[in-house]
Amino acid sequence: MMRLDIRGELQHWSFDVYTIWSLQWWERRDKCSVLLACGNDGSCNLYNKLACKCLPGFKPKSPENWNSGDFSGGCIRSSDERGKNDTFLSLKMTRLGNQACHL
Repeated sequence: MMRLDIRGELQHWSFDVYTIWSLQWWERRDKCSVLLACGNDGSCNLYNKLACKCLPGFKPKSPENWNSGDFSGGCIRSSDERGKNDTFLSLKMTRLGNQACHL
């Protein structure tokens, strides 16, 4: 049986002849392995004091939740001025899904 729990961990369970369930494997290597671990416009890095931070030009949508470790709300623009100072951002060793990429 495959199961996705509330933390985003994919689990494979099986049962033996006595119908006792046992966990065979799971996928969630770390908190950054979960899709959108830091919400919209956030980036995850396990080596930072807080794993999540907002991309440049963005701030936490809910600072209270963010500071308590709940990053699910993601980030919003810091300013209402859109497009004026927008630039392309170079991200090194960015992971898309389960693959690490050099962008």
